[in-house]
Amino acid sequence: MYLGLGAAILRATGTRISGRIRLAGLSLALGWATFAVIASLALVVGLALSAWQIVALSAAVAAGTLLRIRRGPRSEGSEHSDEGWRRYLGLGAAGLLASYLGLLVLRSLFASADTNYDSWAFWLSKAQAIYFFGGLDTSSGGFTSFDNPEYPPAAPALDAAVFHFAGGVETSALPFQHALLGAAFFVAAAALLSTRVQGWILWPSLLVLALAPNIAFYLEAALADLAVAYFVGLGAIACALWLLEEMRGTLPLAGIFLAAASLTKTEGFMLSAVLVVALTLATLVRTRQPRRRRPLLLLAAAPILALSAWKVWLAANDQPLGSVLYSVSDALRPGYLAERIDRLTYAAGELLGLVFDPQRWLLIAPLALLAGVVTLIRRPALGIFYLGWLVIGFVGLTSVYWISNADVAWHVGTSANRVAASLMVFAGVLLPLLLAELGRTPQRP
Repeated sequence: MYLGLGAAILRATGTRISGRIRLAGLSLALGWATFAVIASLALVVGLALSAWQIVALSAAVAAGTLLRIRRGPRSEGSEHSDEGWRRYLGLGAAGLLASYLGLLVLRSLFASADTNYDSWAFWLSKAQAIYFFGGLDTSSGGFTSFDNPEYPPAAPALDAAVFHFAGGVETSALPFQHALLGAAFFVAAAALLSTRVQGWILWPSLLVLALAPNIAFYLEAALADLAVAYFVGLGAIACALWLLEEMRGTLPLAGIFLAAASLTKTEGFMLSAVLVVALTLATLVRTRQPRRRRPLLLLAAAPILALSAWKVWLAANDQPLGSVLYSVSDALRPGYLAERIDRLTYAAGELLGLVFDPQRWLLIAPLALLAGVVTLIRRPALGIFYLGWLVIGFVGLTSVYWISNADVAWHVGTSANRVAASLMVFAGVLLPLLLAELGRTPQRP
């Protein structure tokens, strides 16, 4: 279903990707993101998200999308003719990546129960509540009776959909689903990046990201953090391609991925908003004047409208709109922030230690920092987009710990390692694009 839904949207947006495997990976990831939005909105309007509703909604969206197929030339993934040792390096790395991802997916078939606290405390519980209560329910045992009731419903909705097709609450089916979608992320990233990145740069870079220990550690977990990282990462690639060449169809894809990220976890909206801001700043730097404001406004509207629908449901059902751990309005109180500056320095230091820890993320952080600085000098617009998102995103994530009313050591210790995934996936998945652009004649950002 994900494959068909994603392929229909790719067709409608005029985005053509060369290579059947890459096309399948991008279609699967795009269909996954699209269904995350569909499922969330279906729950908000009161549907039970049963198996027949899932199929009917997906088919309706796919059919409606195909009716709006655009005519004319389409963007197509370009093939780069690597020669000599570069060709063998690219082929070797691609083979290793495929083998490694295949092993991870195979391992997921024999995975034991997820023991992460957040998984069984509320993610899986919410999925079961959707399944048993026939949608979102505010009564005892329902969706909002578990921790973090303000979290958007996309992640538990996707797991509840698996339960419907499995014929019951079969949590043993989830690790394979999560691992397969994780593998699809890497293939989808390769499909988008291959339009501008040579194979000898692309495949080794993605292999390094895939080999990061934290990727394998959380790949099968029923947690939403990697899903947010995947959606933001793919959205970032699509935005970068539009920045570089206004590649047709990329901004609609970015809008879908950012809407999915916003409906997956609270920080997904913040990171999506930062991405739009970074792209806008980079666009202004590139042209020295506002360029094509309408596409950027439409891109910004996607996560805003998606999250607004969820907030309306929360308000209509007398549920908290924000977290009990912090209030966003506290970020506007200088005196309050000044009194708690030690929380900021502690959280920033811990988060930096996590992202630069080679036992968690290999050498992705220092490589990303170096490539980002060089890109900022040689390709200012692309550098601003890349480093701007990383810096603002880092500040945004650490600010949550700054204004939180929970013990800072506990709050950081129980979440920072997972939260860092969005930063590192973004840094790692865009790294090959930066390296490829640095090797070009400096005519573009």
